[in-house]
Amino acid sequence: MGLSPQIWKSSTYINMKKFDYILIVSTLVIATVFFLIFHVFKKPGATVKISVSGTQAHEISLSENQTYIIDFDTYGELSLLTDDAPRSSYASNYNIFEIKDGKVKMLEASCPDKYCVKHHEISNAGETIICLPNKLVLEISGHGDTKLDGISE
Repeated sequence: MGLSPQIWKSSTYINMKKFDYILIVSTLVIATVFFLIFHVFKKPGATVKISVSGTQAHEISLSENQTYIIDFDTYGELSLLTDDAPRSSYASNYNIFEIKDGKVKMLEASCPDKYCVKHHEISNAGETIICLPNKLVLEISGHGDTKLDGISE
């Protein structure tokens, strides 16, 4: 004893299907609008702020094309990495990042998971690369960024 085909063709089932399509299309339209807004209004970065254990330690211009090593054994000391430095001279806790063509990329890290190394290059204001085991944050800031906004003051 099967169900009558007319039950499946009832107006309630068809209306629910139309509402499902409307919901899916409206969700896609809203997501597309947000995507376009965020990409149209993003600002290029000017500097990279380097924070170690929650304290800003350094700030470097993105116009410099250099490779740096942060040595956590010496409390977040930042050094310019030279090509002739022997591998054994690296600290046991370190991060190596590169600034090239206005973009920042983490090249190497002593952390076990290497999520920071797998992260894509960053170049726009507000983007970050975070290495949780080493408590390191690289954050891009734009031209004229201020620490406080109108609400925070």
